[in-house]
Amino acid sequence: MPDQLNLEVLVVDDAATLRAYMEAFLTERGCRVRTAENGKAATAALRGYQPDLIFLDFHMPEMDGFTMLRALQSEPDWSGIPIFVLTGKALDDGTSGMIKQEPNVRAVLSKPTDERTLSKVLREFAISKGKFVEAPVPADGAGAPAADAAQFGTGIETFSLKDLENPKKPKPPDPKP
Repeated sequence: MPDQLNLEVLVVDDAATLRAYMEAFLTERGCRVRTAENGKAATAALRGYQPDLIFLDFHMPEMDGFTMLRALQSEPDWSGIPIFVLTGKALDDGTSGMIKQEPNVRAVLSKPTDERTLSKVLREFAISKGKFVEAPVPADGAGAPAADAAQFGTGIETFSLKDLENPKKPKPPDPKP
């Protein structure tokens, strides 16, 4: 059983498969999840709903992620909601810098983002909010988290799969001639 995160999460992405994947991933970890296919649908979903965080795709039809960030900033009830930006497109330095300047952006994640990255970012966020329940570790210690697991701060972090690739495996010894 994975760690349990007692979080309300809104996932905003125009890709139905990613919304379904994120919903299943987050639900398995104890989150209550709502989804929206674009910023316009997300702002409608936010009426009367206060999630702990929003996963926000940046490139969507009708209302893109940057426009939604502006909408969130303009509403006092929404301006403090932490945002984890998801993007499948390479961002130039100017765009990346603008995103990181947004006060409620906590992380910028490249798509596809693997489960290990998502788990680490969500775990640190839930801990910072006091909404984390660690999964019980079997008596034999199997499944215990690695002692050297990376911890992410409360500031903005940018991750991509390249950042979290598996460590290089040692080369097997050369066969004797």
